[in-house]
Amino acid sequence: MLEDIGFTCEAAGDGAAALAMLLDDRGFDLVCSDLHMPVMNGIELVRELRSRVELEGLPVLIVSSDSDRKSIARALLAGADEYATKPLTTEALEDKLALLGM
Repeated sequence: MLEDIGFTCEAAGDGAAALAMLLDDRGFDLVCSDLHMPVMNGIELVRELRSRVELEGLPVLIVSSDSDRKSIARALLAGADEYATKPLTTEALEDKLALLGM
């Protein structure tokens, strides 16, 4: 969906791989992450991003099928900027991106 609306995207197989990509300084403008990933889950990834000065301002959108308040609160308290639930429409994604100033 992001590519369909004009973004260039790269994918990582798990949270640890995503962190490695981000630390490789590839000039990312946004992180979209699921909560449930192997090796390092989305909450752990967000906490790790927020603990690193060079990545602390990078916007993070969590996209998950978990729609309960506890999951949403955990993600936002960990430092995610926005949370969207699956299934996600293009319009809902664009709304979240607008909230992020993108």
